[in-house]
Amino acid sequence: MGNTFSSKKCNKCKLCIGDYNVDYLLLFIGKGKYNGLYFCPTCSHELLTINLENIKSKSKVISNYSFEDL
Repeated sequence: MGNTFSSKKCNKCKLCIGDYNVDYLLLFIGKGKYNGLYFCPTCSHELLTINLENIKSKSKVISNYSFEDL
């Protein structure tokens, strides 16, 4: 059978399990561009913090039929 994780690599930095003490990879499941992709913990933390900062900086509210910043 073989190791099932031998072909799994981080989508961003291309690390495999066992490289530089990477013990596991995170599989993103859901809808969107990250569905089915593997990320190491460092890259997933960077990805989440960057996306959360973008959401906070670009969030808009519809008020009186116009867009306003929060």
